[in-house]
Amino acid sequence: MQVHCFKNVRFCPPFLHKLEFIKIVYIMEGTAVFYLSDKRYDMSEGNFCIVAPGVEQALFTADSNGIAVNILMRASTFTRTFSTYTNYCNRVLFFSATPDDRMKQTVLRLYEQAQLETKKSNLVQESYVCILLGEGIRRHRQNMKILEGFDGSVWQI
Repeated sequence: MQVHCFKNVRFCPPFLHKLEFIKIVYIMEGTAVFYLSDKRYDMSEGNFCIVAPGVEQALFTADSNGIAVNILMRASTFTRTFSTYTNYCNRVLFFSATPDDRMKQTVLRLYEQAQLETKKSNLVQESYVCILLGEGIRRHRQNMKILEGFDGSVWQI
C-alpha cells in the first residue's frame, strides 16, 4: 500500500515519534495539538500540515468533537507525485487554513477508499492525495508557514 488513511485516536496521550513516511494531518472538526520536538502548535478545523520523514512529532486530539485524519504516504510516492519538494528534509509545512468544504470532501473520499483496503482502492487513494495536496497548496499557500527542522535542508515550493 502506498497510502494509508486513518482517524487519530482521541484522548490517546501523545508520544513523540519519527516515521519513515510522509505524514499529512488534516483537522476535520474541532481542535488538536501538533507537537514538533519540544514545540506545540494548536490546530483547528481546516488546518493541515505535511510532515517530512524522520521528523520527531506527535498529534493529540483532546477535543470530544475533534476529528483529525492522518494520511501516511511512502516518500517515493510523494516524490513521484510532487517532484517540486526535496526528499527527507526535517521540516513541516503547516497550513493555518480556514475550513474548506472542497478539501474536507476530498479527505472524506480518501478515508472511504481506505476502508476498502484493496489494491484498486489504493490507486484511488493516491489520486485523492494528489488532489488534496494540489488544492491545499493552491488554495491555502498564503496561510502556510514552514516549521523549522534540524538539518538545515529546505522545502522547495
